[in-house]
Amino acid sequence: MNQHRARGRHSESVPLSFLSLDTIWRDIRFAVRSLLKAPGFTVVAILVIAVGIGANTAVFSVVNTVLLKPLTYPDPQSLVQLMNTGDQGSSPGANVPKFSIWSQQRAIFQKVAAYDTGGAGLNLTGGDQPEQVQGVHVTADYFALLGAPVVAGRTFTAAEDSPHGGNVVVLSYGLWKRRFGGNRGIVGNNIQLNGKPYQVLGVIGREFVTDNPADLWLPFQFELTSQDQAHYFGVIARLKPGVTVPMANAQLKLAANQFRRLIPMPSVQTAASA
Repeated sequence: MNQHRARGRHSESVPLSFLSLDTIWRDIRFAVRSLLKAPGFTVVAILVIAVGIGANTAVFSVVNTVLLKPLTYPDPQSLVQLMNTGDQGSSPGANVPKFSIWSQQRAIFQKVAAYDTGGAGLNLTGGDQPEQVQGVHVTADYFALLGAPVVAGRTFTAAEDSPHGGNVVVLSYGLWKRRFGGNRGIVGNNIQLNGKPYQVLGVIGREFVTDNPADLWLPFQFELTSQDQAHYFGVIARLKPGVTVPMANAQLKLAANQFRRLIPMPSVQTAASA
């Protein structure tokens, strides 16, 4: 009995950290021995762990870029997103007729631009290895509106962003460095996208970050007289100096009335959201 109590007191005197490390080490040795007895399972386990670590890293990278590092644009307080408001709430989608009307509101907007969130990707060929890249369609004023730095060449002109404006493209800094080694000679030359030649007009600087990442940008080339009612892109604008969001909304309400007169449809209003 006394011997048992002595052993108990001796055990209590051992530091907790030592017991924890010893337990962990025994568990590790047991796991290693078990895995060595089943090599097939060992390979699967290592792959699962590797994929898990990779997924955690990727998720954090996305959150770190999108949520923890605010997107930086010049004079951000004047940037607004144009929304549709109605009985069912608000939505950011737009169609060509609405974009055409909004672009004419020069009393309240310095510039208006459309953008999509990217599709299924484009096949970039012509090098050693084909690559699928993410292309985003934008209108000509998109880069100037957001203050995108151009490190080589230029961006789209209004003529190139009109129907039959030709196959032209602007590269991101990342794609330019990765695929073309940062060679400025790529500007003015063609690259192959989905089997078609596209002339490279320019390269956007590394510091330009958007909430819809892109490897390259293509012009929408809208037919502004189109009556297509499909909502498939977003619209942003930059307010003129001295114009507030309430002032813009008042003007956009008038524009909505104009839109309903030109294109009869269910009651919809337009609102600017900072």
